[in-house]
Amino acid sequence: MDGIDHSHHGKGTATYIGCIISNSVLEKILTNIVNNAGLWGEAQKLNFPIITYLFSYFSNPGTVNYTFGRGHELLLDKAVKKNSVLELEPWGMRIIEEQ
Repeated sequence: MDGIDHSHHGKGTATYIGCIISNSVLEKILTNIVNNAGLWGEAQKLNFPIITYLFSYFSNPGTVNYTFGRGHELLLDKAVKKNSVLELEPWGMRIIEEQ
């Protein structure tokens, strides 16, 4: 297969990507899939390369707006406020437990 195919299987769907695509096209495909599945929520507002659990899959530093409730960053043992801006090191991660 060379291309993108979205098929219905039983009660669900599957999307097969059998080609090289840009990050922006992949983001649009994944956004569409998650929206159509009715699973879009606060966590999905984060953009690749920073995703749920705040992993950075990028070789440059980045920032993310922490829009969840008040939390505690487990690795750094410090409080995190809602709507604060968090910095992520290249290939870094943050683990935040909501309070």
